[in-house]
Amino acid sequence: DLNFVTSQRTPAFTRFNVFLRDNFTCQYCHHKFSANDLTFDHLVPKFLNGKTMWTNVVSACTSCNVKKGRRLLQQIDMKLKKMPLKPSATQLQKNGKNL
Repeated sequence: DLNFVTSQRTPAFTRFNVFLRDNFTCQYCHHKFSANDLTFDHLVPKFLNGKTMWTNVVSACTSCNVKKGRRLLQQIDMKLKKMPLKPSATQLQKNGKNL
């Protein structure tokens, strides 16, 4: 009879956890910021039915968020540092230890 270790549940989708996943770094200009100076940006804007979920939201500084506005990345000259993914609890813990 095998004993399985149950994996930790999926981390909650919160602003802080998005920032933690992205290492408190704006995904557009690649600079680090404090949580107070970050916002989160929807890659597909909400008005285009973009969902608030791990794969559509990235950390952005205020100036990059304003610069991107309500447009898609294809419409502007901004590149993402990395595509947003749903993190594991372990990834978030690891990023938290690096703070």
